[in-house]
Amino acid sequence: MNRPISKEWLEPFRLNAEMGALDYEAAFVPPLPRRTALNRLNRLREAGLVDRHGETRSTIYQLTRLGRTKLEAGQTPQLPDTVAEIIRARCTRREAVARLRRWAEESIIESDRKRFVAAAEETLAGIHEGNFARYRVRPSEFEAWKAAWR
Repeated sequence: MNRPISKEWLEPFRLNAEMGALDYEAAFVPPLPRRTALNRLNRLREAGLVDRHGETRSTIYQLTRLGRTKLEAGQTPQLPDTVAEIIRARCTRREAVARLRRWAEESIIESDRKRFVAAAEETLAGIHEGNFARYRVRPSEFEAWKAAWR
């Protein structure tokens, strides 16, 4: 399952653009379990947000240019989470657009807001019985939302 990357995962790199896995693990309160920290670092690496250098114990994770941009903008890919939130809230079309605009105003850099809202609206319009599970919502949540959406 391709879970979204949370913007909090990049926060330890705000103070130090390079760190080992143990430093990353300890940067959270409470500290993360080792396996969780390694899984997050691997996901960040797969997304091109950090690079990995070195061997096993001396591995260093370094923030990439893309990672720095995302960290400074306070933005990571959030479309699936936003869509799921709208479905769970059983929003009508009008309520969904208002929520999307409000969320984009708070969370998305200005140059990407319109594109984000348009993509989210298009995604919501295209959700059906065959693809709603991608957004990690229950069938009952989907049915209740679909009734309100019409």
